[in-house]
Amino acid sequence: MDKIEKFLHSLPLRHAFILYVAVFALLASFLSELSCRWANDQICAANVAYLVDISDAIVKEVSDHIVLYENPTPIFAENMAAVRKYQVVSTFAPVFWSVLFLVFCALLFYRLMLREPLHLLGEAASHIAENDLDFHIVYDGNNEMAVLCRSFEKMRESLDSSTREMVGMIEQRKRLNDAYTHELRTPVAVLRGYSDMILKYMPGKQMSEEELLNYIQIMSEHISRIDAFTDSMNTIQKLDDLTITRRETTVQPFFRILEDTADVLCSSQGISVVFQNNIKKCSFAIDSEAVLQVFENLLGNALRFAEKKVWICCSLEESMLHMAIRDDGRGFSEKDLKKAGLCYYRGKETDGSYHFGLGLCILPPYFAENMEEACE
Repeated sequence: MDKIEKFLHSLPLRHAFILYVAVFALLASFLSELSCRWANDQICAANVAYLVDISDAIVKEVSDHIVLYENPTPIFAENMAAVRKYQVVSTFAPVFWSVLFLVFCALLFYRLMLREPLHLLGEAASHIAENDLDFHIVYDGNNEMAVLCRSFEKMRESLDSSTREMVGMIEQRKRLNDAYTHELRTPVAVLRGYSDMILKYMPGKQMSEEELLNYIQIMSEHISRIDAFTDSMNTIQKLDDLTITRRETTVQPFFRILEDTADVLCSSQGISVVFQNNIKKCSFAIDSEAVLQVFENLLGNALRFAEKKVWICCSLEESMLHMAIRDDGRGFSEKDLKKAGLCYYRGKETDGSYHFGLGLCILPPYFAENMEEACE
């Protein structure tokens, strides 16, 4: 039975329906033929009983060609009723069996071919309506219903992935907002404190010009910090709208741009750079702007901690572009490794600059999933 069901599920619905109708039509024809033969046999048997025993009947001759029998056997009327009954059976048996098997064919076709997938799709729709995507649609076969179930399962997976991505973006946005609030608190407090001090002591000339200039210098530095912070916020906003657009790019000119960029950035800080390109292809499909942005971000992080040298190695493995950037600095401490992915985490500053620690924070959510699309 399982083999039969698997065979039926492998057929397209129209072929399976034609097969069902053909089988049940043959059964209906066969039983109709048997019913008609049986009814005809019964009619013939009843006709035999119509014969009148001439010796027991009163014969009355009306003319040369007409003979009347009086007092016929009483079984005649009963046999005539039986004959009419069997004639009805013979007439309506094909109609009866055809309708019966048509209904049975429809019920069996629905039970074996439609009931289970429709039930699965109905339950899936109910789960989705309740925002519950923690389920799976499993239906074996190659017919249209199996294809529909697999398409529905793909849609569920896509919805689940989109929902998880949206939840992740919401959580990321919440972390960024918390980081914004925390990061702005210090410069705003400093500006408020110095502005209040100037307003309090300046009118009475209780503050020297040297002290005033010193306070203004400190306030200017914190304003510059807020400007840089605003730029970092705008960068993240732009990344939200980032769309990967791949274009056929010649390998050597593109990596020459990367090498020139690395030379300029490293030489400006007195750091030597070793650039190695292991890609042998002449061209590939790539979003050069996205890759360049990632490259500059990684290189900038390396330069902050490098002491004398930076190594850059580019390779292409299984249609994926790999960029490894290494410096000779102290590296990440155990504490830094645990917190490096947090927004605006800077670790221990070494140069006193206002670096906002966005690199490792923005790379995972915004670039990791798109790098496969960006590089081919």
